[in-house]
Amino acid sequence: MRFLSLSFVVFSAACQSNSAPIGPDKSVETKAPSNPSGPGDQGGSRIKARVVTTSDGARISTGTFDGQRNEPCSFRRSSDGKLRCLPTELFPSLFFSDSACSIPVLLVEPSCNEAAKYISSSFVAAGCSVGEHIYRRGGLFTGARVFSYAAGSCNPMDAAVYHSYKLYQGEAEEPPTNFVEGQESVTSE
Repeated sequence: MRFLSLSFVVFSAACQSNSAPIGPDKSVETKAPSNPSGPGDQGGSRIKARVVTTSDGARISTGTFDGQRNEPCSFRRSSDGKLRCLPTELFPSLFFSDSACSIPVLLVEPSCNEAAKYISSSFVAAGCSVGEHIYRRGGLFTGARVFSYAAGSCNPMDAAVYHSYKLYQGEAEEPPTNFVEGQESVTSE
């Protein structure tokens, strides 16, 4: 049985900032830099280093970008236990739409103009984290009840309590193999 890991969940984060987007608009360089900014930084055929170049000529690595999926990503444990470049434009789910607590529901603060593209949930089984599950954000949730995992069971709650929030349904889980796998190593540099 899977259990929601509340150590990963941050309820108040479900609102995107108004900062400029990073990536496709070229506000941040997303190609393999010819002069990587950090030791060992090197873009590949799909995963690229995200680099900011300042007005004074500094080049600073700001993360990674999946060129095939056209989105920022970072390396974290996926639901298959492997290190993968998972999307960063996501928010964790506290609630579910079903009594098995398997389909996430995202609550978005009313002041947000747009919800994240993805919903994530991180589960723990037998005390061991099994990684993040990534779901595409679906349409608005219109059900009468949401469910919350607590004390070993999936408990119903009246969705009307959250009437001032936008609730979005998660779609089918993205297969972990849709995301690039990486291998972590320690260098002597």
